[in-house]
Amino acid sequence: MIVFLLLNSSFCFGISEEKEYEAAWQLCQAGKYPEATEAYKKYLSRHPRGKFIPEARFTLARIETSGNNAFGHYQFILDNYPAHSLASQASYATAQYLQNVGSVAQARERYLYTYSRYGSTPAGRESLSKLALMALGNDSLSKAEAYVNAYLDQYPRAPGGAALLNALAGYWQKKGDIARAKEYWRRIMDLFPGTPESGSAREYLIAALTQENQDDESLSETGPENNSPSPAEITQPQTADQPPAPEEPAPLSFYYLQIGAYNNKAIMDGWAKKVRAEGFDTVVEEVREGKNTIYKLQAGPYENSSELKKAQQALKEKFGLKTMVVER
Repeated sequence: MIVFLLLNSSFCFGISEEKEYEAAWQLCQAGKYPEATEAYKKYLSRHPRGKFIPEARFTLARIETSGNNAFGHYQFILDNYPAHSLASQASYATAQYLQNVGSVAQARERYLYTYSRYGSTPAGRESLSKLALMALGNDSLSKAEAYVNAYLDQYPRAPGGAALLNALAGYWQKKGDIARAKEYWRRIMDLFPGTPESGSAREYLIAALTQENQDDESLSETGPENNSPSPAEITQPQTADQPPAPEEPAPLSFYYLQIGAYNNKAIMDGWAKKVRAEGFDTVVEEVREGKNTIYKLQAGPYENSSELKKAQQALKEKFGLKTMVVER
């Protein structure tokens, strides 16, 4: 009889703990955070070795208004339940807290710890992203690039890789090194096609290449400073018996709509196939840049502005493409 009563008493206490925790959780779900906070604290005091200690601590960290208290709850989970499923999120949360209060060095250490210990979790992945951005913000470029490359190697399908490459491209763009920026824009287009970052990279790359072409044309028109006339400018005096040379007709100009500039021919071919399937004529202009080749996919040619505008609107409606007018 005594043994039966003891067993029954343990069973009842077990049910009581679950019900007590569930009651606190229901208050939290209903948005009654002050009441839920008190209920969780009572649960922790009544069940110091309870089954739901990590969950109770983690929820308290989320609903308590004090940042210091939240940090304490997260740290408790790390110290006492490092293998729990919530430990990675707790570790990441403490790193965020340290960064928000200005303890940058400690935040960096905690992000590194989170990534090292919980690298296979979303918290570990985001910690590596934070490390890369923090390094970039401090102009620690070699560290930033190392973190980004590690991110791309370990999480090749994570969309955060496009954002990190975009951050590196933006860094070089602000520094005025467009050549380095273009390297990262191309990587975005190759690795993350179809993403918003890929669309932005395409636009930046087109703008950069257009500016370079304009600079080259301006330079060729201006030429080196030289006050002496060129051989072509020296004209022979005309005699009465020598009729003037006939004027050459001006070359015809055609307009094209540039869809994109790609360093990956396979991606360019894919877009060309889609565009041609909708009845557009396409041409590809290959531009050499050092050891690389840029493939400029263009629709056309169009002889007048009305045809051009009609095709431009059709490409936008069918594919969402923002095209650029090219004359040649």
